[in-house]
Amino acid sequence: MKLRTRDLILAAAIVAGAASLVRAQAFTATLLGTVADSGGGVLPGATITITNTGNGQEWTAVADAQGRYTVPLLPPGTYRVSAELQGFKRGVREPIALQVNQQQRADFTLDLGSMTEEVVVTGELPMVQTSTATVGTVVTAKETSELPLNGRNFLQLNLLVPGTLPSTKGTTLQTQGGAINVHGMRESSNFFWLDGIDNTTQAIGQLIVNPPTYSVQEFRVMSPTYSAEFGRTAGAQINVITRSGGNVMHGDAYESFRDSVLDAKNAFDPPGDIPFFRRNQYGFDTGGKVVRDRTFFFVGYEGLRSRQAGTFTAKVPLPEMIDGDFSSLSAPIIDPVTGIAFPGNIIPAVRLNAIGRGLARAYPAPNAPDPNRNYVSNPIDALNDDTVIARVDQQLTHKNRLLVRYNFENIHELQPVNLFGRTTAIPGFGREQGTTRFITAGLGDTHTFSNDLLGEFRFSFNRWALDYLQQDHDTDVASQLGLTGLSRKPVDFGFPLLNLGGVYENLGSATNLPQKGPFDTVSASTTITWVRRDQTLKFGGDYKYFQSDFIFDSAARGSFSFTGRFSGNPLADLLLGYPTIQRVRPGRLAARQSVDDDARAAVRADAADDREAEPPREF
Repeated sequence: MKLRTRDLILAAAIVAGAASLVRAQAFTATLLGTVADSGGGVLPGATITITNTGNGQEWTAVADAQGRYTVPLLPPGTYRVSAELQGFKRGVREPIALQVNQQQRADFTLDLGSMTEEVVVTGELPMVQTSTATVGTVVTAKETSELPLNGRNFLQLNLLVPGTLPSTKGTTLQTQGGAINVHGMRESSNFFWLDGIDNTTQAIGQLIVNPPTYSVQEFRVMSPTYSAEFGRTAGAQINVITRSGGNVMHGDAYESFRDSVLDAKNAFDPPGDIPFFRRNQYGFDTGGKVVRDRTFFFVGYEGLRSRQAGTFTAKVPLPEMIDGDFSSLSAPIIDPVTGIAFPGNIIPAVRLNAIGRGLARAYPAPNAPDPNRNYVSNPIDALNDDTVIARVDQQLTHKNRLLVRYNFENIHELQPVNLFGRTTAIPGFGREQGTTRFITAGLGDTHTFSNDLLGEFRFSFNRWALDYLQQDHDTDVASQLGLTGLSRKPVDFGFPLLNLGGVYENLGSATNLPQKGPFDTVSASTTITWVRRDQTLKFGGDYKYFQSDFIFDSAARGSFSFTGRFSGNPLADLLLGYPTIQRVRPGRLAARQSVDDDARAAVRADAADDREAEPPREF
C-alpha cells in the first residue's frame, strides 16, 4: 500500500496586545525596565545600550516619556547593559543572563554627575517574571553538559521540570527515542522547537533531530499558559537553543562508554556469562569567529555505537518433530482425513506438506534443559547513530541579524528480536532500520525597522523518515518454498508470520513491516513586534506545507495461524499444511494433491483475506 498525503496549514495572523503587558518572544528574550533619578523621577530620553559579551553585538533603545524602555528579540546569552543621559553618571549592570522566552527587568537609578563617570552594579537581577503569565522552566548548558545522563540525551533533563513525567513504556513515542508527559497532557501533544524553527514531525508529534548534548545552550519547557503564537498543540512547548560562536574560540571533545565487563550479573538472567554490552558515545564541537563582532560559526558532531545482547527464552519443537515424529508426546496426533490417530504418533513422509515442512525447518534445535523454555539465545542489538550540527550567525547590518542552521541525524539499527513489535523470541525475524537521515534546516532574519518596530522572518525544512524493514527482507522465502498469493515486491520479501497457538514459539517478522518513506514539512513564519508607549503588540503569520510519500505494506508476507484444530497439535497442523486462519494479500494460494477431495481445493482470495479455513484445506 502506498500513501501520499498533502496537507496545507495556513495559520492566520495573530494579534496579541494588552495594556502594561509585554508578550515574550517565542525563541528570544526581552529586556525591559525604567530609568529614574535618585529622587525617583523618571528620565525620558535616556539611552540604553545592550551588549552581548560573547560576540560584541549591540542594541540600543531610548526611554519614553515615562522613562520606560523595552528591547525584544534578544538572543539568549550574557549581556552588559548601560543607561546614560546628559548630566547624570553612566549606569551599568552586568552580567545579565537572558534565557529563551524570558522577560527580564533591569531598572536603572542614575545619580547626578558627569557622563564620563559610571556606576557599575554587578548584583544578580530578580528572576521572577512579573510581565508574563507563562509558566516555564529553563534547563541551562551547565546542566546539559555536567549532569550525568544515561545515553547523553538532553530530553532526559525534561524531568527536572515540575509537572513532567516520563511517558509510559512501550508507547509509540517512547519506543521512538523518548517522550514526556507534561501536566497530564498526552506525549504527542508536545511541540519541539530548535532555534525558533519547527523540529516536530507532523506524523506522530515527535521531535525530528536530537541535537548533540554539548551543542544545547539551554532549553525551556513551557506549560499550556503560553501566548497565542504557540497555538499548535495542547501540551508543552519545548524551546531548544543551540550554542553559537563568539569572538573567543571554544570547543569540547568527549567520550562516554559502558562495557559488560564492568557490569554486575542480572539476577533474572540464566546461569552463565553476563550478556555482552558495549556502548561508546563520543563527539566534538567548536565555535568561534570568522569576522570579529560580525560573523560566527559553530559545528558539532556526536556519534553513538551500541552493541547490546539480550537474553530471550522460547519453547521450540524437538528435531524429530520437524520430520513428523511426535512419538514423544502422549496426546494422539489425529489424521484430519480419516479422523484416526496416526500409528505411533508419526506422520508418514508422504503426508507431509512440502511448504509446511519447509517453514518448520526454520526452528532452531533446543539448547536448554527446561522442557517449557528449551531454547535460550543472546542476540546482539546493533545501533549506529551519528548527529551533525552546523550554525552560522551573521550581523548583516546594525539592523539585521541572520541565522543559518543545518542539523541531521543518521540512524542504522538491527534488532535480531524486534523490541517494538515482537512476534517471536527466536533471532533472525527482527527489525532492521536502514540508514535513515532525519533533517532540520532553517534560516532566520531579525530586522530592526525602528526602535519600536521589529520583525522576525523564519524559513525551515524538516524531514522525518522511516526505513523499517523485516530483518530477512533480502530472502525470497515464498519462491524458495513455493508459497504463492503473497506480495512479489522485493521490499516485502521475507518469512511469513506463523502463530503456533502458544504451544510453540511463533516464527516470522511483524506484519506491520515494511514501513518506508519520508514525512516532509516546509514552513515560513513572520512575527512583527510593535512597542507603542506602554503596550506591546505582536502580529504574525505561519504557513506550513506537509507531504508524505509513505509505503506501509501490511501482512505482505502472509500470516498463518495453527491452533491444532485438525490434528490436535499446532505443529502437526503446520506439517500437514492446514492453517486454521490465514491472511494473505490478493492472489492464489498453492494447493497440493491429497486423498481427500476437499484437501485438493485451491483457495482463492479476491482481496486481502483473513478467515477461518474449512477443514482440511492446505497451503
